[in-house]
Amino acid sequence: MTSEPTSGMEDISIIVPVYNHERTVAEALDSILIQEMPYSSGIYCFDDCSSDGSAQVLEEYRARLPDRIRVFRTPRNLGTGRAAQYFHRVSLPGRYWCMLEGDDYWTHPAKLKTQIDFLEQHPQFVGCSCRTTIIDETTGQQGLIAPSRDEWSVLDMLVLRRRHVFYVHTSAIVWRNIHKATGFHFPPLYEKHGTGDTMLLHMMLMNGGLMKNIPQPMSCYRITGKGRWSKLSATEQRAFNKSLTRRLLAVIPRRILAIALLNRAMMVLQRILPSRLFALVRALSKPLPRPVNADY
Repeated sequence: MTSEPTSGMEDISIIVPVYNHERTVAEALDSILIQEMPYSSGIYCFDDCSSDGSAQVLEEYRARLPDRIRVFRTPRNLGTGRAAQYFHRVSLPGRYWCMLEGDDYWTHPAKLKTQIDFLEQHPQFVGCSCRTTIIDETTGQQGLIAPSRDEWSVLDMLVLRRRHVFYVHTSAIVWRNIHKATGFHFPPLYEKHGTGDTMLLHMMLMNGGLMKNIPQPMSCYRITGKGRWSKLSATEQRAFNKSLTRRLLAVIPRRILAIALLNRAMMVLQRILPSRLFALVRALSKPLPRPVNADY
């Protein structure tokens, strides 16, 4: 466990959005504090004007570790942890950053070390994720969030989305702080167009970096039925997901969209043309950047 101050440089900045998480936020913070790693870290808690005892819990932890934990509270409820972060606009000093909601927690003490070690050795990767256990407190059921590939690009997500699952939960990811020079950790377009973790995933990879997934469950997503997503009905969730394509079209660079369309066209040709004819078409075509996991 590291305990260096949050001021100045640090290896990883850990964001903890909180809203009425009195029952669970201590477990979230404890799962951060037990992380075993040689890297320095700071913890930044954003309380979106909770109406329960969350503020008291956060203050107890801050008083115990004032050099490591900072707490920011909005004067009124803004509705999302994202909005609370934009309200305070804290410039995170870490070379890396990650986010753990106040009702989720990490399940392995070497989670951050494993992910940062990988990113330190592979500069072409923007993020490193892991599998996430799901605990649904409303039904008593458990599940697992596990992408179907261990590495991918934004091109993979656009071209191969009907074949493969690339979703990873927010609690699973460690990001390289690639937008630090702008004074904020989120991509510049996220303030206007960003909604949800899937959009953030696309935006963070938009400049060509790769995502690595470690096929080991090291985080837990707790469904309480009170979260911004889990409290939506199934119909509302489907409507939100259907709007994702339209919102992505507004932010993905046209060059990437064009390459994605051409790659998808090549996949269709591969299915309908005889193999020798397809090989000829491919040879005569201008070489295209191909998805990391393309199989044509």
